[in-house]
Amino acid sequence: MLFRSPKPITSNELYSDANMQGSFKSVTVTHKRSIRLCGSQPALLVQGTAVSRNDRESNVEMMLANVRGTSYFAMYVRPSELPANSQAEGALYELCAKS
Repeated sequence: MLFRSPKPITSNELYSDANMQGSFKSVTVTHKRSIRLCGSQPALLVQGTAVSRNDRESNVEMMLANVRGTSYFAMYVRPSELPANSQAEGALYELCAKS
């Protein structure tokens, strides 16, 4: 999923109940790492686990990039018991701002 926020947001706000729209019962951040996308675009990779309303555990990966006062973020969620989809994971790294 790809999202756009008209104002800059932080990784903490990204995982808030309001921003997840009640999709998850709980979310635990396990890793945060600053990276560069598309050569020079600063971004934040946030990984964690989530428990859904029906008590199923999922792995959550999000990429957050703030560009010219706007936040863009991509999210990949998969059930914990399933292997990761390399194309879906790779798409997170293609969150490039256009000039």
